[in-house]
Amino acid sequence: MVTGDRCNECHEAIPAGSPGGFCGRCLLGLALLQASSESQEQPGRVGPTGLGADELEASLNLERSLGRPASPSHELKNPPSAGGRSSEEAEDRIGRYRLLEEIGQGGCGVVYKAAQDEPVRREVALKVIKLGMDTAEVVARFEAERQALALMDHPHIAKVLDGGATRGGRPYFVMELVRGVPITEYCDARKLTLKDRINLFIAVCQAVQHAHQKGIIHRDLKPSNILVTDEDGRPTPKVLDFGIAKATNTRLTDKTLFTEFNKILGTPAYMSPEQAGLGGLDVDSRSDVYSLGVLLYELLVGKTPFDTRTLLADGLEVLLKTIREVEPPKPSTHLTTLSRDELIALADRRDEIPVRLDRTLKGDLDWIVLKTLEKDRDRRYETVGALASDLVSYLQGEPVSAAPPSIHYRLAKFGRKHRTALITASAFAAVLIGGIIATTFQAVRATRFAKSADAQRFSADQARADQRALLYATEMAVSYQSLEQGQVHRVRQILEKQRPEKGEPDLRGWEWRHLWAKTRPVELETLRQPGYVSAVAYSPDGSRWAIGYGEDGGIRLYDAKNNRLLADNKIGPGMIETLTFTPDGDGIYLSLQSTNFLLVDAATLSVQSRFEGHQQPVRAVVPDSQGGIVVSAAGDFGQQQAGETFVWDTHEKRILFKLPSTTGTAMHPCISPSGRYLGRGLNQGGIVEVWDLREQRRMVEFKAHQKLTYPTAFSADENVLATGGDDGFVRLWKWRDRQEIATLGRHTGLVTDLAFSPDGRRLATCGWDSTVRIWDVGELKEQSILLGHRGGINRLAFSPDSSRVISAGGPDQNVRFWSALARGPDTLLDTAQESLVSAGFTSDGEKYCLLRVNPDGITSMKGWRANPGPDGVRQLIRTFEAPEILAMSLCQTNLVLLGAGKDEVWIQDLISGQELRRMRSPVPLLGPITASRDGRWLAAFGMKDHVVVWDAHSGVPAAVFQLPNVSETKPTAGRGALLFSLDDLLWVAFPGATTVACVDWKVGKGVAGLEGHTRGVPALALSPDGTMIATGSVDMTARLWDTATGTPIAVLPGENGGVTAVSFSADGLTLATGHFDGPVKLWSVLSKAEIATFYGHNGPVQSVLFSPDGQTLASASYDGTTRLWQAPTKEQTDWAIGATRSGSPGNSSSKE
Repeated sequence: MVTGDRCNECHEAIPAGSPGGFCGRCLLGLALLQASSESQEQPGRVGPTGLGADELEASLNLERSLGRPASPSHELKNPPSAGGRSSEEAEDRIGRYRLLEEIGQGGCGVVYKAAQDEPVRREVALKVIKLGMDTAEVVARFEAERQALALMDHPHIAKVLDGGATRGGRPYFVMELVRGVPITEYCDARKLTLKDRINLFIAVCQAVQHAHQKGIIHRDLKPSNILVTDEDGRPTPKVLDFGIAKATNTRLTDKTLFTEFNKILGTPAYMSPEQAGLGGLDVDSRSDVYSLGVLLYELLVGKTPFDTRTLLADGLEVLLKTIREVEPPKPSTHLTTLSRDELIALADRRDEIPVRLDRTLKGDLDWIVLKTLEKDRDRRYETVGALASDLVSYLQGEPVSAAPPSIHYRLAKFGRKHRTALITASAFAAVLIGGIIATTFQAVRATRFAKSADAQRFSADQARADQRALLYATEMAVSYQSLEQGQVHRVRQILEKQRPEKGEPDLRGWEWRHLWAKTRPVELETLRQPGYVSAVAYSPDGSRWAIGYGEDGGIRLYDAKNNRLLADNKIGPGMIETLTFTPDGDGIYLSLQSTNFLLVDAATLSVQSRFEGHQQPVRAVVPDSQGGIVVSAAGDFGQQQAGETFVWDTHEKRILFKLPSTTGTAMHPCISPSGRYLGRGLNQGGIVEVWDLREQRRMVEFKAHQKLTYPTAFSADENVLATGGDDGFVRLWKWRDRQEIATLGRHTGLVTDLAFSPDGRRLATCGWDSTVRIWDVGELKEQSILLGHRGGINRLAFSPDSSRVISAGGPDQNVRFWSALARGPDTLLDTAQESLVSAGFTSDGEKYCLLRVNPDGITSMKGWRANPGPDGVRQLIRTFEAPEILAMSLCQTNLVLLGAGKDEVWIQDLISGQELRRMRSPVPLLGPITASRDGRWLAAFGMKDHVVVWDAHSGVPAAVFQLPNVSETKPTAGRGALLFSLDDLLWVAFPGATTVACVDWKVGKGVAGLEGHTRGVPALALSPDGTMIATGSVDMTARLWDTATGTPIAVLPGENGGVTAVSFSADGLTLATGHFDGPVKLWSVLSKAEIATFYGHNGPVQSVLFSPDGQTLASASYDGTTRLWQAPTKEQTDWAIGATRSGSPGNSSSKE
């Protein structure tokens, strides 16, 4: 099938999804150029577009199917740099790197081996965009690859070392030079056994899982992108080429990176069914699971599940359909298709005999591979970590999750694993009959054996526990990524899997409860519809609402009081694109993907009038508030040609005038409340225009979004225009001045609709990420994210009284109702211009306080109730201003303040402000100040490296000490930290010091120290049971330590600028870290794996704190923002789950 796609080189028509975006003739020309290149070290392995010879040949077959000759003599007009045709040659320099030789090429980039002479001497790989290929899309993808690699730090992922731009402005980046061969070639050349191949594959899985935890999906995993080298005599895989990687929760680049509809990304042989669908939309981490399954299949039996060369010969569509629909054979079944010689050769490359190879593949390995290759991604492994875990179980002789959990299967596994124990037990029973002496002898032997078995069993149990903890952390990370993509159902499935079985320890931490709260149904009601829901609207008086559904122009009318169906009609053919009531509520305008639009009776839904005159499909119809005019917009969403916007007289049904358009189509116009102004966003260049309909002139035009501006809406006073775009951002504009007021936030993907509430207090938005988001317009912040739809949302509308929002989910065929007052578990608590000084919770977790200071030295304190009230708002309980307060802490439920210049500390009642006690210091004080967990002791830094400890009950200084040689061993800059242990020892991190000292201040001597950081340690936290201490350092790491021995437990990598804050959750299962460049990260304490990254600040995070009651995570930043992330208690979640299963009232209803 020929589409509107054109060859990147000769601009001839090509089939959809043609490899590399080139026609067969251009591909052949590039291949010939590549073959003649002296620098191509592996001819035929990978072509200049990243394609193998098989794919080049298949593309030529596609050309022939179009009736076009595929002649090798076809000349390229401007051939891209290939085979050393770029301007760079050996000994040329790019930046501080001297090019040695070309070692590879892709469709738009070339990779050189280069030498770096300073500041270190080493050989590196340098990748640069080819001359003539630096289009906006190529540059965006190139930068995305660079940023994706820079985000990751894993021994099996090639590291990015440097980056920049050539003198000509082409971007490049430098990475470690990997001298290796593709993993399949390595395994065959070394004749690795199946066990060795699986171990190597597990290392690849660990690297890919690391990328997923960083929010990066590779999307092109294949042997040529996984090279294996020998390091210290051991094979070490390296995952390369993140050129088409997708970010799930991280923005890779500021440049436009837009995957076109129907564009196939990936390599066909390793492509997942969802990638082989329409443009690979909604691809998540399970796509990489599929690709790894294909790779595992190839490592086991030497071939991919489908012969792409044969299938491509029949056309790319045949191949893609096969990937989507045809079930692959088992690996063991594939062996039966081989000839005797082929089977012997295959087994020899695996250092195995044919019979044993077949026996090894049957069973577990067949089950594991087929689970990775499931067409329905919900049936695959949820994560790459789960796949690796199953393979580890296989190697250890444990049951695998991919196998049917039958009793026979598990007993057989037990028998094979414990064969020695069973044989010994049998022999022991036989000897027992022989007599008392033999019995005694065997009893002693059995006792020794039992002790050994117990030790082995303990070791195995510990390994299983560690494996389960790692799997839990991985699945929590995947859940947060899925939540970003609106896949609520998937998150709920994962959360349900993590509920412990009887006798299992409960690993569910704060993050599980937080995810549960964010995905809990909060809609008021859900109505299932008979087809795809494309449009929704309320009548002006709020008494009725209507929807458009299905492919044949279905329209339904409902009573808004009880959601009773009043009328149903089909007006097709075609789907209803837009639907809106007339101002008097007697009619409904709608468009049906045709060149006209209709007016139907709002009671009977019968057609009253037809408006004709457009030459293109009508996409939107918008009446003014007085009912005198209606505006219609027509055009093609995906085309470059100018659309049509007509203004009609509603009474005479004639065109009053046409708004000219030189570029793009107005997809979602809006009319201001007075009817005077028209706003329209265009699908080209992200442009938005505002027109004066009275004077028929364009007033302003400006760029609002990256590539297209889709919905627009005027505020009630007509001074503000809201826009949404393809970049997912929601922005507010003073449109007359072309001035942006605020970027409220972003959806993941296109914003499909937005609307101001009639009272002007809120803005509701929806998008392809399946979320409805409500924004507080006055405070310019997000009020709530409403989850429940699947597959995207098309339209939404406010009820006329502003109390409700109705949303139309297309693919899930649901209409959902939401309270406009609904609030999510996370909130932006406060914004301020002042710099943060201190933050803290009271010991009961009910109150949260902040201390800030302005440039004049005036400090202000605010205190809130940490948990929201019935209206979802957190009550402000106290605020005050005072001069020169250096630090603040909370002692139980009281406020502790440290004053500058007075050398005093005083304690206040938090609510009333009444002073309870004032304490003098023998030395000038600096801060910070901290309190012991029981509130008995206070400690603060003093001048000249002193530390002062007070008895908070008596107000008397209990100790003043100065550690020896501190001034000589540390820099003086930076922020320090103090922390009491449960036994009242004091952990001290002096400002700028790299060592954390443990001091028994009661006797005045140091008892231990934590050594390992290379820069200052501004953050300390103690686990709830006191057994671990967490440190955060400017050296960009957080570390966990054993408090009893001072030995390190784990190193957790940070972000640029360092780790600035750390905190343990109340149950000790989760660690939160704050970072200099703004994010907050969650880590599993059991597995030491990263769980999630929260992006809520634009500046360094100074404070991260879990509340003592286990419900709230608070983060505060130097940028003035403070955020609270809320989770219910475990008792609340268990009660709610039990109530839901028992059918208790209060849950949202669903009906048709």
